[in-house]
Amino acid sequence: MAYIPNFRKPVVPFGNIIPEVHSSSSERPWLDSQVANWLPLGDTTTNRTMGFIVYEEPVKKDFFVITPGKLVGITRERISLTGFNGPVGRLVPAGIKLAWEEAAGDDVVLQYKNVDVERRTEDLATGTFVAGEVEYTKDELTAALQSRGLLKTTETLSDFVSEPVGIVPQAQWESPGGDGTQPSGFKFHNYNRGNRSQILCDYVLTYPLTPSGVATTTVPVIGTVVDALSDLSALEPSSSGSGFWILPAVVESLLGARYGAITNENFIGLSLGRRRLEVAPHLTFKITRGATDRTDLVLVRKKNHINELTKEGDYFVDLELGIIFFYEAGGDGIPVNLAAADVVSGQYLLAFSTWTSHLAHIRGDIYPGQLLTYDKYSNFAPFVPRPAETDVDGTPGSVDLVDPSTYTRPERIVGQALTFSSYPRDGMDKVHTWYSNLPTGVLDKMPGSATGGFTDQQTYTGSGQYMVLVNLLK
Repeated sequence: MAYIPNFRKPVVPFGNIIPEVHSSSSERPWLDSQVANWLPLGDTTTNRTMGFIVYEEPVKKDFFVITPGKLVGITRERISLTGFNGPVGRLVPAGIKLAWEEAAGDDVVLQYKNVDVERRTEDLATGTFVAGEVEYTKDELTAALQSRGLLKTTETLSDFVSEPVGIVPQAQWESPGGDGTQPSGFKFHNYNRGNRSQILCDYVLTYPLTPSGVATTTVPVIGTVVDALSDLSALEPSSSGSGFWILPAVVESLLGARYGAITNENFIGLSLGRRRLEVAPHLTFKITRGATDRTDLVLVRKKNHINELTKEGDYFVDLELGIIFFYEAGGDGIPVNLAAADVVSGQYLLAFSTWTSHLAHIRGDIYPGQLLTYDKYSNFAPFVPRPAETDVDGTPGSVDLVDPSTYTRPERIVGQALTFSSYPRDGMDKVHTWYSNLPTGVLDKMPGSATGGFTDQQTYTGSGQYMVLVNLLK
């Protein structure tokens, strides 16, 4: 009997490839990390008590700041602030977190000595080189990190360092300074004994960080600039997402340590009232006047620092603090290309809540070193630790148990966020790539200029600008 192929499927001459989750091996997995620039080199009793490790190599007179086999945590600093596109998180001895947690507010928790001046150690409180012998209490250092935008005003010093992310397999030299690759940022421009640092942990995976939905914060451009910012609490996330103008003097006072030396006075900042703004592949900043989109007329040239704002159309965005800085001659009024009728909007990061993509991603407010659990969509999600049990009613021997629905069971910890990188990076948005208006739409865009420099994982999931490196714990 002859075979008759009655059941056939039409052959389509094109198709899509679902992006894979990139992974590295469990032996010294890839991690773009670097020892913190601010680890003290002065071997004092106080620094030892706080868990800082200092060992001077006797031949070349260089310093080890972490010795082999030690557990390490990761901080919230970027390796480089240029353009705010560098990897987030620097390595430090993990025990610092415990020591800082146990310290009282007026206890000295960090000392810098003359050797730190000579070796050009970065001062954690100021973000600049140590200028002279100095020491900081827990309260002083907490306030300094809040002023640098590295801690929320509701957080304390120990929140700056994560739980352990792994161990270092070899001794770690003091940081060379800067991002470890550009000589102009080195402590000594001809000397670099340690560029990047490896850790031993487990399989490291990459996931896009995805906002839930397409929520935006909108701020009307008001007619009068008012200097209303007195501290960084106004930059905390708010339900209203209200915004305000920030004058140069206030930026220099409150954020000077974050941006370094500010030599420009011809700028003004507009806070959108939200931390962790997003620049997603399909959703970005918009400036509208009624039904007219004026974004391209206002945001003309993106700059990497406030000092680079030199003419109309220049702008610089601090995504982490949710501030757009515009060029404005004199720094005391609304930029000439804006008007009171304009509205500025930007996407911001929501807590994970709803299904947003069939592809793997992470939703939520993620920090370096944060433990991860999972959600009902089989995606990684932030782990919520059990709060301390408290005796509310004052009855001797009684403990008021917390609601178990408000925290995550420890056995459901499945991973840990190591660090995250901001895209576009490495000039990928300038690499010309093919795009076709085929029926499958966005899935045919090749990473590069067609996707604005974002990866295929980010483009397919509609995520934000961050890719998270995750340590798979089980």
